[in-house]
Amino acid sequence: MAERIVLPRGTVEHIPVDIADRLQNLTSLDGTAARYDIRAHGSTSWVVQSQSATTIGMTVYCLVDTTTPAYATSGRYELFVQFDNLPEHPRLGPFDFEVNV
Repeated sequence: MAERIVLPRGTVEHIPVDIADRLQNLTSLDGTAARYDIRAHGSTSWVVQSQSATTIGMTVYCLVDTTTPAYATSGRYELFVQFDNLPEHPRLGPFDFEVNV
């Protein structure tokens, strides 16, 4: 997710997050129970928590619904992705994105 992502308020869109396995043990994220959390940049409270994500290959697709009141103002948000890949539970992020009103 290197490019800047800007979502217009009032849309429901996927944010794709490409995952790389440095050890090259994984070729697919199937079976890892990918989930994601979102919070406003610098906040300690969550907009959404532990939402199921869709995976295709090594990409995680996080569905962001900016029609909710949590996105009422323009701003930066942080996306975190986590997996249940026993015995590990890796958590990646934050991946920044913006919502414009």
